[in-house]
Amino acid sequence: MAQSQHPELPFDHLTIPGTINSSQVNDIIQDHHGLIWVAGNGLYRYDGYRFTHYRNINDSLLIAGREIHCLLSDSITNQLLIGTHSHGIVKRNYSLGTFSVLPSPNGIPIITHLTQTADGTVWGSSFTNGVYFIQNDTLQKFSSPKHKFLSNSTIAAQGDKLLIGGNRAVYIVKDFKLKDSIYVDFPNLNSSAVIRVTALATDRTGKLWIGSEQNGVFVYDTASRTFVKYFSPDTPPFHNRINRIFEDKTGRIWILTKGDGLVIYSPSTGNHIHVVRNPLSERSLSGNICTAVLQDRTGIIWVGSTGDLNKYDPAKIKFRHIFKNPFALVSLQDNMVRGVYEDISHKLWVGTDGGVAHIFDEKRLSVEKIELHVGDKKRIAPYYFMDLDQNTLLLGTSEGILQYTRPSKKISYYPLLEKYTKGLSVRQMLVHNGVLFYTTGGALKSFNLTTKEFRSYNDRKPTERVVNATTLYVDSSNRLWVGVSNGISVYHPATDKFKRFEFQKTASRPLGSYFMILSIQEYQNKLWIGFFNEGLWTLDLSNPDNPSITNISRTQDIQNMTVYATVPDDDGNLWMSTNAGITRYTPANDKYLDFAVTEGLQQEEFNRLASARCANGDIVFGGINGLNIFNPKNVVVDEEDFTPAFLDATVFDEDTNTHVPASIDGSSMLSLKHNQNDIDISFFVPVYRNPKRFEAFYKLEGYSPGWIKAETNIIHYSNLKPGTYKLQVKTVSISGREKFASLSFTVLHPFWQTWWFITLSIITSGLIIVAIVQGSLYKSRVDKERLETLLTIRTQEIEKSREELANLNQKKDLIFSILSHDLRSPLTTLKGFLSILIDDHNLTREDIQKHATSIRNSVTSSLDLIDNTLFWSLSQTGNISYTPTRFCLNDMLQKISGLYHLIVEKKKIKFSIELKESLALYADENMTYVSLRNVVSNALKF
Repeated sequence: MAQSQHPELPFDHLTIPGTINSSQVNDIIQDHHGLIWVAGNGLYRYDGYRFTHYRNINDSLLIAGREIHCLLSDSITNQLLIGTHSHGIVKRNYSLGTFSVLPSPNGIPIITHLTQTADGTVWGSSFTNGVYFIQNDTLQKFSSPKHKFLSNSTIAAQGDKLLIGGNRAVYIVKDFKLKDSIYVDFPNLNSSAVIRVTALATDRTGKLWIGSEQNGVFVYDTASRTFVKYFSPDTPPFHNRINRIFEDKTGRIWILTKGDGLVIYSPSTGNHIHVVRNPLSERSLSGNICTAVLQDRTGIIWVGSTGDLNKYDPAKIKFRHIFKNPFALVSLQDNMVRGVYEDISHKLWVGTDGGVAHIFDEKRLSVEKIELHVGDKKRIAPYYFMDLDQNTLLLGTSEGILQYTRPSKKISYYPLLEKYTKGLSVRQMLVHNGVLFYTTGGALKSFNLTTKEFRSYNDRKPTERVVNATTLYVDSSNRLWVGVSNGISVYHPATDKFKRFEFQKTASRPLGSYFMILSIQEYQNKLWIGFFNEGLWTLDLSNPDNPSITNISRTQDIQNMTVYATVPDDDGNLWMSTNAGITRYTPANDKYLDFAVTEGLQQEEFNRLASARCANGDIVFGGINGLNIFNPKNVVVDEEDFTPAFLDATVFDEDTNTHVPASIDGSSMLSLKHNQNDIDISFFVPVYRNPKRFEAFYKLEGYSPGWIKAETNIIHYSNLKPGTYKLQVKTVSISGREKFASLSFTVLHPFWQTWWFITLSIITSGLIIVAIVQGSLYKSRVDKERLETLLTIRTQEIEKSREELANLNQKKDLIFSILSHDLRSPLTTLKGFLSILIDDHNLTREDIQKHATSIRNSVTSSLDLIDNTLFWSLSQTGNISYTPTRFCLNDMLQKISGLYHLIVEKKKIKFSIELKESLALYADENMTYVSLRNVVSNALKF
């Protein structure tokens, strides 16, 4: 078995958060959803953007530390199964995102391996406790005849068969019965040796690969039932414990060892590659203890070892990287590449800062290194190479122009220009019309190889001076172009002068800076000009006397990028080395494709004047970390399926001030409470290549109408109003193909906005309104009836008052009638007596007294009449007030007697009052007086 001289495998490294360099990855799987799961210091999920760490089964059970031994994705039950040290088998429900421990009636075993046979049965092995299987979500122990499986070391599925590794034997179980066994042996192998089986794998040809503890690897042909190959422990690294054996999609066998890296064996050639950690290479295997291996759906191979998680993509490495590597047959002396050139014999010359010219053979499989020493000058850095003739190659160096003589293989000063260039840094050279032009320190010089005339173009008058010459180029029309300060100049041999074309300044260029041209390349009748920090420009050669100059750089991507070189291929593309990697530009459709360090680039930063296109179509770019060689026809970017899928949802909990997970279940719509309107939704694309050859966009129907570019895989929305939303995510590949995923979710209305509450509120409000209206109508009716009753009463009162008023009017008339009748007689009498007193002057005193007494009695009678009338009117109006007092009745009767004395005498009526004693009454004096007086008056009248 021969060891291949294949170049070292380049691995990308993924650092698992929370781990240290000595941490070990126990297992790696890709589940049926496309997610990567890693068993290390706990459980990790990788979605292409970040790791998510799971440490707890629940509040009391942990899966951190070195608790997890193995993983298995069960697509039938949609569960992730975890073999642990202390909890047996733990399952994770994808829909709910929860962990639970499978019950085990026979005690909780240590589960070290998990596998699933074609019939769907999940098997687990326990090193010291036998073999188990899952039945009805319960861990059951498999009863073996004669306890053959009590001490098993590994298990594997072979279709519907279960392979169980034991001590120098592999047992075959089918339908829960032991069907066969394989005794591990090989010619010349010690029959008494203890061979513990540690790894099992079946390849596509039906051969069974058996790894052991320290006895190498055995290959068993199941068809012939014989061992056909043996990897002896005498051959490194097979003396180590074999941890895993795995067949990739190309049929190569990967053998992982404990302590000495891994082996990749090709059954078709019989050769193998031994891959170990190289401390001088940042892209080597991270550790030599290799414990887990996986090839995902896209062909990427993941290797778990000490340190980082290693990722090898066979389809991704498109650029050969040659750098300083003591372990490689083809290596550089140092990594800073300054000059690249393919000579007339198709050998590749590479100059580095360390003062070494590297000469690669035509197939680039061997390299000759020449240290540049001239006289006492050591470590002369070669910058540029140019064939002068069949025997001489000129070198532009830090010590001037040197020559390499092919017959003698000697380096010396170029004698014709030694006095002009010795001690100067010559950066570029070319021959144009028999004249050697070169640049040194920004100055342009020339030397006529025929006339031996030397000229300098930086000490001429200002209008003819060439300043800051950086790049020389001769186009297909044999015109010499020179990149100069703020522009480009074309040479006119007839006048030995240059005509300069300036470039329009860009807004992003700092004041005081100038355009620095780093490369010039003719393609499609245009000069493609690369600048320092100014991207890519073109100069149209259709009108060379007044050319059109255009900035074609992408606005965001390379407008401010440094373009070191532009090299055309045969398929209509321009390949550019920049300060951000290598870019392929297709002018026909204005499409750019960027390549990253992870695809084999020496670094993102390249160097100017360090590029070449070889006769076989290869393109060579030199940079700060070595050399890249590639053929554009072999750089194929396959169109992949970038279908996105939703991963997780978390909502902000106002009560705990934390984010809590929400279940994303494809079978039902995600429902959120009204106060869970602050949500993060993550998605992933199960393609783990870097760089990503797609862009992701999202939009939320019902919230925002347009697509938004996703910078990460987490989409955040806040303050969502209640309603139903549809979140759409799409990926767009570099060819424009779109893939979609959608997730519908509902932000529930608060109970006061729900239909039932609104309906109940409307009904309740309606009932209240009806009650209010009914109450109002009832009150109006009652008020109306009350008003009508009151109106009736008032009407009756008015009618009564009217009648009373009429009665009063009648009584008034009666009073006036009485007064006019009853007062007439007293007044007439009074008038008569007064007339007698006035007219009769002969009246005696007695007559006068008599007549005066009569007058008095008449007046008294009139007053009495008036008092009676007034009292009667008061009685009729109800205005008589009763005020009782104590008074003497005798005095009142004497007063009344005096009032009617004249009438008594006149009518000759006997009237006397006899009271034997004084009587006192308690009554209203006035009312009593009026009553008694009326009695006497009526008695006298009638």
